[in-house]
Amino acid sequence: MNSKFLKYLFSLVILALHTDTVMSQCTGAKNGGAERVFLLNTGVDVFNFDINGLALSIEYDNVSNVTVKGPTGMSFLADGSGFAQNISQNTDIASLGPYVSGSVKLFDTSIGANGYGTFGGGIGGFVAFNYMGSYGWIELDLCGRTACSDYRFTVNDALYQNQVSANVLAGVCPAIQSTDVPTISQWGLIILFQSMLILGIISVRNSREKSYFQ
Repeated sequence: MNSKFLKYLFSLVILALHTDTVMSQCTGAKNGGAERVFLLNTGVDVFNFDINGLALSIEYDNVSNVTVKGPTGMSFLADGSGFAQNISQNTDIASLGPYVSGSVKLFDTSIGANGYGTFGGGIGGFVAFNYMGSYGWIELDLCGRTACSDYRFTVNDALYQNQVSANVLAGVCPAIQSTDVPTISQWGLIILFQSMLILGIISVRNSREKSYFQ
Protein backbone atom coordinates (compact mmCIF):
# COMPACT_ATOMS: atom_id res chain seq x y z
CA MET A 1 0.00 0.00 0.00
CA ASN A 2 1.88 3.09 -1.26
CA SER A 3 1.67 6.73 -0.27
CA LYS A 4 -0.50 7.67 -3.27
CA PHE A 5 -3.17 5.24 -2.17
CA LEU A 6 -3.05 6.66 1.37
CA LYS A 7 -3.56 10.17 -0.01
CA TYR A 8 -6.55 8.88 -1.97
CA LEU A 9 -8.09 7.37 1.17
CA PHE A 10 -7.50 10.60 3.08
CA SER A 11 -9.28 12.61 0.36
CA LEU A 12 -12.28 10.26 0.59
CA VAL A 13 -12.48 10.86 4.35
CA ILE A 14 -12.46 14.64 3.83
CA LEU A 15 -15.16 14.32 1.14
CA ALA A 16 -17.39 12.30 3.46
CA LEU A 17 -16.98 14.84 6.24
CA HIS A 18 -18.08 17.69 3.98
CA THR A 19 -21.00 16.10 2.16
CA ASP A 20 -23.61 18.69 1.17
CA THR A 21 -27.32 17.94 1.34
CA VAL A 22 -29.67 19.42 -1.25
CA MET A 23 -32.83 20.74 0.42
CA SER A 24 -35.86 22.76 -0.59
CA GLN A 25 -36.47 26.16 0.97
CA CYS A 26 -40.25 25.62 0.94
CA THR A 27 -41.84 24.59 4.20
CA GLY A 28 -44.68 22.45 2.89
CA ALA A 29 -48.35 22.53 3.88
CA LYS A 30 -49.41 23.97 7.22
CA ASN A 31 -51.89 22.29 9.54
CA GLY A 32 -51.04 19.06 7.74
CA GLY A 33 -52.61 20.46 4.59
CA ALA A 34 -56.02 20.36 6.24
CA GLU A 35 -58.67 22.95 5.57
CA ARG A 36 -58.98 25.62 8.27
CA VAL A 37 -62.40 27.06 9.03
CA PHE A 38 -63.22 30.38 10.72
CA LEU A 39 -66.77 30.40 12.11
CA LEU A 40 -67.95 33.94 11.44
CA ASN A 41 -69.61 36.09 14.10
CA THR A 42 -68.65 33.67 16.89
CA GLY A 43 -65.52 35.38 18.19
CA VAL A 44 -61.98 36.22 17.19
CA ASP A 45 -60.14 33.33 15.54
CA VAL A 46 -56.43 33.00 14.75
CA PHE A 47 -54.45 30.49 12.69
CA ASN A 48 -50.73 30.70 13.55
CA PHE A 49 -48.02 29.21 11.36
CA ASP A 50 -44.26 29.45 10.83
CA ILE A 51 -42.22 30.03 7.66
CA ASN A 52 -38.54 29.25 8.20
CA GLY A 53 -38.43 31.03 11.55
CA LEU A 54 -40.98 33.77 10.77
CA ALA A 55 -44.17 33.72 12.82
CA LEU A 56 -47.27 34.65 10.78
CA SER A 57 -50.99 34.40 11.30
CA ILE A 58 -54.29 34.53 9.47
CA GLU A 59 -56.90 36.14 11.69
CA TYR A 60 -60.62 36.86 11.81
CA ASP A 61 -61.50 39.96 13.85
CA ASN A 62 -65.11 38.95 14.68
CA VAL A 63 -66.33 41.97 12.69
CA SER A 64 -65.89 41.36 8.97
CA ASN A 65 -62.21 41.06 8.11
CA VAL A 66 -59.91 38.09 7.58
CA THR A 67 -56.31 39.32 7.44
CA VAL A 68 -52.81 37.94 7.13
CA LYS A 69 -50.24 39.34 9.56
CA GLY A 70 -46.51 39.01 10.14
CA PRO A 71 -43.82 40.21 12.56
CA THR A 72 -42.66 43.81 12.84
CA GLY A 73 -40.76 44.74 9.69
CA MET A 74 -42.84 42.57 7.35
CA SER A 75 -44.84 44.04 4.50
CA PHE A 76 -47.32 42.42 2.13
CA LEU A 77 -48.04 42.92 -1.55
CA ALA A 78 -51.31 44.89 -1.73
CA ASP A 79 -53.76 45.66 -4.51
CA GLY A 80 -54.23 49.32 -3.58
CA SER A 81 -57.52 48.86 -1.71
CA GLY A 82 -56.25 47.20 1.45
CA PHE A 83 -56.49 43.65 0.15
CA ALA A 84 -53.66 41.26 -0.53
CA GLN A 85 -52.80 41.12 -4.20
CA ASN A 86 -53.56 37.64 -5.53
CA ILE A 87 -50.71 36.57 -7.81
CA SER A 88 -50.31 33.51 -9.97
CA GLN A 89 -47.59 30.86 -9.96
CA ASN A 90 -44.16 31.74 -11.43
CA THR A 91 -44.74 35.48 -10.96
CA ASP A 92 -41.60 37.39 -9.96
CA ILE A 93 -42.85 38.90 -6.70
CA ALA A 94 -39.81 41.16 -6.25
CA SER A 95 -40.82 43.13 -9.36
CA LEU A 96 -44.28 44.01 -8.03
CA GLY A 97 -45.66 46.61 -5.65
CA PRO A 98 -46.77 48.30 -3.53
CA TYR A 99 -45.86 46.43 -0.35
CA VAL A 100 -47.65 47.68 2.77
CA SER A 101 -46.50 47.19 6.35
CA GLY A 102 -48.39 45.32 9.02
CA SER A 103 -51.21 43.31 7.50
CA VAL A 104 -53.52 43.00 4.50
CA LYS A 105 -57.05 41.72 4.14
CA LEU A 106 -57.83 38.45 2.43
CA PHE A 107 -61.59 38.64 2.81
CA ASP A 108 -64.28 41.08 3.98
CA THR A 109 -67.79 39.91 4.76
CA SER A 110 -69.16 43.46 4.74
CA ILE A 111 -68.75 43.86 0.97
CA GLY A 112 -71.07 41.98 -1.35
CA ALA A 113 -73.87 39.56 -0.65
CA ASN A 114 -71.53 36.61 -0.11
CA GLY A 115 -68.54 38.47 1.22
CA TYR A 116 -65.70 39.85 -0.86
CA GLY A 117 -61.96 39.62 -1.12
CA THR A 118 -59.04 38.72 -3.32
CA PHE A 119 -59.11 35.32 -1.61
CA GLY A 120 -62.84 34.74 -1.54
CA GLY A 121 -65.37 32.82 -3.56
CA GLY A 122 -63.32 29.66 -3.74
CA ILE A 123 -60.29 31.45 -5.17
CA GLY A 124 -56.72 30.34 -4.45
CA GLY A 125 -53.39 31.94 -5.22
CA PHE A 126 -50.24 33.36 -3.66
CA VAL A 127 -49.74 36.10 -1.08
CA ALA A 128 -46.34 37.78 -1.42
CA PHE A 129 -44.40 39.41 1.42
CA ASN A 130 -41.11 41.14 2.11
CA TYR A 131 -39.17 40.94 5.36
CA MET A 132 -35.99 42.96 5.81
CA GLY A 133 -35.25 42.93 2.08
CA SER A 134 -35.99 39.22 1.57
CA TYR A 135 -39.06 37.99 -0.25
CA GLY A 136 -41.42 35.10 0.36
CA TRP A 137 -44.86 33.79 -0.48
CA ILE A 138 -47.80 31.90 0.98
CA GLU A 139 -49.91 29.60 -1.17
CA LEU A 140 -53.59 29.65 -0.23
CA ASP A 141 -56.09 27.25 -1.75
CA LEU A 142 -59.88 27.35 -2.17
CA CYS A 143 -60.42 30.40 -0.02
CA GLY A 144 -63.84 31.88 0.68
CA ARG A 145 -67.28 31.19 2.02
CA THR A 146 -68.96 27.89 1.34
CA ALA A 147 -71.73 28.83 3.76
CA CYS A 148 -72.95 32.10 5.25
CA SER A 149 -71.48 31.22 8.61
CA ASP A 150 -67.87 30.36 7.79
CA TYR A 151 -64.70 31.24 5.91
CA ARG A 152 -62.42 28.42 4.72
CA PHE A 153 -58.84 28.25 3.48
CA THR A 154 -55.87 25.90 3.19
CA VAL A 155 -52.20 26.89 3.44
CA ASN A 156 -50.68 24.57 0.83
CA ASP A 157 -47.07 25.73 0.97
CA ALA A 158 -44.86 28.69 1.87
CA LEU A 159 -41.40 30.08 1.23
CA TYR A 160 -39.11 32.59 2.91
CA GLN A 161 -35.69 32.73 1.26
CA ASN A 162 -33.96 34.56 4.12
CA GLN A 163 -31.55 36.17 1.70
CA VAL A 164 -31.75 39.37 -0.29
CA SER A 165 -32.76 38.45 -3.82
CA ALA A 166 -34.26 40.26 -6.79
CA ASN A 167 -35.76 37.12 -8.31
CA VAL A 168 -38.28 35.17 -6.22
CA LEU A 169 -40.96 33.30 -8.15
CA ALA A 170 -44.31 32.46 -6.56
CA GLY A 171 -44.74 28.74 -6.12
CA VAL A 172 -41.14 27.91 -7.05
CA CYS A 173 -38.99 26.16 -4.44
CA PRO A 174 -35.28 26.71 -5.17
CA ALA A 175 -32.89 24.06 -3.87
CA ILE A 176 -30.18 25.03 -1.39
CA GLN A 177 -26.93 23.38 -0.41
CA SER A 178 -26.69 22.82 3.31
CA THR A 179 -23.71 21.28 5.09
CA ASP A 180 -25.33 19.18 7.77
CA VAL A 181 -24.20 16.78 10.45
CA PRO A 182 -23.33 13.50 8.67
CA THR A 183 -26.04 10.86 8.56
CA ILE A 184 -25.60 7.36 10.00
CA SER A 185 -24.61 5.99 6.59
CA GLN A 186 -22.12 8.83 6.11
CA TRP A 187 -20.61 8.12 9.54
CA GLY A 188 -20.25 4.49 8.49
CA LEU A 189 -18.28 5.53 5.41
CA ILE A 190 -16.13 7.87 7.47
CA ILE A 191 -15.27 5.13 9.98
CA LEU A 192 -14.56 2.68 7.15
CA PHE A 193 -12.22 5.10 5.40
CA GLN A 194 -10.47 5.96 8.63
CA SER A 195 -9.97 2.26 9.45
CA MET A 196 -8.52 1.65 5.99
CA LEU A 197 -6.28 4.68 6.42
CA ILE A 198 -4.97 3.42 9.77
CA LEU A 199 -4.33 -0.06 8.33
CA GLY A 200 -2.56 1.52 5.38
CA ILE A 201 -0.29 3.57 7.64
CA ILE A 202 0.53 0.49 9.74
CA SER A 203 1.27 -1.51 6.59
CA VAL A 204 3.60 1.18 5.23
CA ARG A 205 5.40 1.48 8.58
CA ASN A 206 5.86 -2.30 8.85
CA SER A 207 7.21 -2.54 5.30
CA ARG A 208 9.69 0.25 6.03
CA GLU A 209 10.82 -1.44 9.25
CA LYS A 210 11.35 -4.75 7.40
CA SER A 211 13.40 -3.05 4.70
CA TYR A 212 15.44 -1.24 7.37
CA PHE A 213 16.40 -4.41 9.21
CA GLN A 214 17.13 -6.50 6.09
